[in-house]
Amino acid sequence: MLAFAARIFAILVLVTLGIGFAAFGAYMALAPYLEPALAGLLVGAVAILAAALLAASPRPGRRAPVVAPAAQAELETLAALAADRPLTALALSTLVGAAEGARR
Repeated sequence: MLAFAARIFAILVLVTLGIGFAAFGAYMALAPYLEPALAGLLVGAVAILAAALLAASPRPGRRAPVVAPAAQAELETLAALAADRPLTALALSTLVGAAEGARR
């Protein structure tokens, strides 16, 4: 798990550095044609506009999980058992979840 988190962190750092160098390159390309302050303002405005467009982009909706008929019967049995013996139902639901995970 720690290796996965380190890999994600490294990817985020590299993406951030890439965006920073791209922005600096755009600034350096615009600086000879515009005043330095105006070139920085233009690059910053483009970055903010790009971030706003990414934030406003539509995302696909999540689908409701499909419950198999066998799983539905198991859930009803565990729900009935939970009314009488909650700790037993908790242990059995953990075992059922582990079996479902191992089966997939």
